[in-house]
Amino acid sequence: TKKFYPINESKYLLIECDLKQSYHHMLEDLYLYLNNILSLGYIPVIAHVERYYKDKIDLDDIEYLIQKGCIIQINTTSILHEKDYRKVQPLLEHHYVHIIASDAHDLKRRTLNMDEVYQILKKKHFDITYIEDMMYYHPKAIIENQMIQIREYQKRNMIYQWFKV
Repeated sequence: TKKFYPINESKYLLIECDLKQSYHHMLEDLYLYLNNILSLGYIPVIAHVERYYKDKIDLDDIEYLIQKGCIIQINTTSILHEKDYRKVQPLLEHHYVHIIASDAHDLKRRTLNMDEVYQILKKKHFDITYIEDMMYYHPKAIIENQMIQIREYQKRNMIYQWFKV
């Protein structure tokens, strides 16, 4: 029997943390689990990382996960809702987000809002290449079992960063 079920039989494995655990216990479990997954040759995709932090995302944690070889995914709703956007904005500013996904498991309760998110990020002056990588090229690479190409992206103009646009 299979122990893991990777995305589209690729080397990418979607990881979701237990939100019922305390933050520190969850991170301990995650790091142990990641070491196991990485040793087996899988590439972990950390699902909706923004949910694991109550108020502010710890950028050092995220940087550590990325250095370990993880792919970071956030949900479209975290861009659509202002309070959630303020939480994920530092991730976007540092180019720590690799994938933006709809989390629309059930289209009766959740909607596909990718076009709206694309327009919002474009209006907020994020690098268009970065937006397209997060929303198209990186997910496509996963489905096709290809390596995600992490590129250098243009930083947003400081005026947009100062005003938290």
